[in-house]
Amino acid sequence: MVFGKGQQLNVSELGRKGAIERNLKHGSPFIKLWEDQEWRKKKAESSRQILIKINNRMSKEEFSEFCSRAGKKSREREKRIAEQIKKDYDRLFIPSRICDRIALKDNKLVFIEIKPKYRQKLRPKQEEFRQLCERLGFEYKIYSGI
Repeated sequence: MVFGKGQQLNVSELGRKGAIERNLKHGSPFIKLWEDQEWRKKKAESSRQILIKINNRMSKEEFSEFCSRAGKKSREREKRIAEQIKKDYDRLFIPSRICDRIALKDNKLVFIEIKPKYRQKLRPKQEEFRQLCERLGFEYKIYSGI
């Protein structure tokens, strides 16, 4: 994850770091593996090779269906876990529904929404989140027509 002027924050990398911190605090048998950059590279490569093998054995339509099912299962798992943990929080948002980008500026988070010129009004969840950011002292910027 690289922070710098004009660079995007990789949310999955941020989530991975959060998971590592939780695992360090509460313990996990995989923590040493995830810290091992070499192991992670091998794991990513083996996953890629498995997908290539699967793709080579399937028609284009079958592979598309396989990926669709895998994505659906992943979203279902994510939803199940979110339902379990939401009682631990005052409010739980889905990032893609509240802003387009999350930036870091002067060691502060900035939430960014990018709107087209013809539709600058925020959706209800975005407006709710913008007001929450305002109350909590976070910056929520709206860019349009640049």
